[in-house]
Amino acid sequence: NGDYKDTVWLKDSIFALKYYIITDNRTIVQNSLDKIIDLIGTDNQRPSICFDKSLNPISIRSFQSKQSIDIQNNVLGEILWLYSEVKARDYRLGKKWLNKINEIIDILWEEKYWEQPDSGMWRMESDVRSSSIGICLGGLRQLTNWPEWNNKKLNALIDEGEESLNLLLPNETENRKEDSALLSLIWPFRVVNKRMSIKIIGKVFNNLKGQVAVKRFIGDPYYF
Repeated sequence: NGDYKDTVWLKDSIFALKYYIITDNRTIVQNSLDKIIDLIGTDNQRPSICFDKSLNPISIRSFQSKQSIDIQNNVLGEILWLYSEVKARDYRLGKKWLNKINEIIDILWEEKYWEQPDSGMWRMESDVRSSSIGICLGGLRQLTNWPEWNNKKLNALIDEGEESLNLLLPNETENRKEDSALLSLIWPFRVVNKRMSIKIIGKVFNNLKGQVAVKRFIGDPYYF
């Protein structure tokens, strides 16, 4: 709607697709997978973004510029997570998907995702974020279920992510203690344990709860 009527929000689309995966609507899921791999393109230049206004194919590297507002590592993690979710259910994933997963793994290694500032789930100011590191970690851990991906590089990426995440949690950043983006590390990405989940839920409930929903963070300009 409005300024975004021709925009595909990839991160939101993947969350919405989770419903159709759970309910086993194979036609919608397969069509969505085919569209996603068409949209994120095939050429190699730099990392990812969450939307394409013209609905034309975009490079997962080239669309993300060197400006940190365009760096959204959480989207890369979501793509890895989605791949494993649908692979486990025997959806059709061709060579383009294999190439793209390899490319994302290389990007996360080259860019050192575990210490890279990005704009995160809300696409705002740049910072090193627990939610972005955690979503990448969730996607990487899922890949260990498949022998073709379970290698030294993947395990090194997981180790680096876990170390950084443990230093930041239960905060989102060094300066932001509460952020509802952290809820995604509980579900659907299943990154944190029960004890940390309780801490995150408590911080969101006590500090971000509104009358009908929760704020993204304290001072959220979209929440009145």
